[in-house]
Amino acid sequence: MLCEAAGYNIVIVETVGLGQSEIDVDLAVDMVILLVSPGGGDSLQAAKKGIMEIADLIVVNKADGPLLSNAQHTAADYS
Repeated sequence: MLCEAAGYNIVIVETVGLGQSEIDVDLAVDMVILLVSPGGGDSLQAAKKGIMEIADLIVVNKADGPLLSNAQHTAADYS
């Protein structure tokens, strides 16, 4: 709210982003974007369960070069 009052139209809020404790950020923002790495594995997916349920957009980063195939599989897993 403070940033909006100062006239900023876009404010990016970054969290540590892992686990149930991060879902409170949903109350303070208009959109939740979850960044995931290619081939994160089931253990990370389970840990991110809370944040995945509130994410408006899931982005697979590092999706080029030798990680392209892993990134495509990861994107398919999240879709």
